Amino acid sequence: MSISKEDTWAAADALEARGIRPTMKAVREELGSGSFTTIQPFMAAWNKQKLRTAATTTPMPAEFAERMKHLAEQQWAMAHAEAERQLQVEREALRTARDAFERDQEELAESTDAALAALDTAQQSIASLESVVGDKGRSLDELRTQLVVAETRAESTERLLDQERMERRAAQEALAQAREALARLEARRDSQAGP
Repeated sequence: MSISKEDTWAAADALEARGIRPTMKAVREELGSGSFTTIQPFMAAWNKQKLRTAATTTPMPAEFAERMKHLAEQQWAMAHAEAERQLQVEREALRTARDAFERDQEELAESTDAALAALDTAQQSIASLESVVGDKGRSLDELRTQLVVAETRAESTERLLDQERMERRAAQEALAQAREALARLEARRDSQAGP
């Protein structure tokens, strides 16, 4: 008589029901026949099936579940606190950047005023030189030299104004980026805070 998987599993179940550990020797005795070579693969499959069943039917102990919940809450609180700390650091950095930007804006405004005053002075010098040419009859070469100097000053002032305008634009863009970064951080903080 050949031993089947079903026979082997039934013998192992019967032994287990009586409180006897279903070893290959005990199963062979329960069956009344069969070789260990035949019984061994059936018992390996039976043991594997028992482990799978135990893993899916064993509920998580309440104490373990409570401990895991407590650990998860601690981790969440730590993550939330770190997010808040990071947000505060970013806010402070933004505040510092905004203060620096406002100071730069004031300096740019002062520089622009000074440049405009210098331009006005240069234009007055040009007008004055033109007047001198008409009124005093200075030599043409001397007047040309003075005119070139005045025009050079005017061009230099124009370049300074252009540079300051570019710096002002760059500072405004930096402030806009900083504001966007703060908005993203606050949105991330709000999403991490959750319901």
